[in-house]
Amino acid sequence: MAKKITIENLARMVKEGFDQTATKEELKTIATKEELKSIEKKMDVNLASIISHLNQMQSDHSDLPDIREDLLDHDERITRLERKKAIAK
Repeated sequence: MAKKITIENLARMVKEGFDQTATKEELKTIATKEELKSIEKKMDVNLASIISHLNQMQSDHSDLPDIREDLLDHDERITRLERKKAIAK
């Protein structure tokens, strides 16, 4: 059997519903769809710029493995020369 709703219960339920509803002042702080789209466009531009910079950094440093290999080779050669001349570190 269904529970009977009294006027007081109905009034309380309606009040609780309105208590959870945002006020006009609270709604003013929420971004509009247009503002969100504008922010999204700015973020897309900034992200593209960041990706471009990262790609440039990657290409600028693409020769690091070769340089590292050369340094190791030079270190070995210097060590051999020092040993020959008996001036080891």
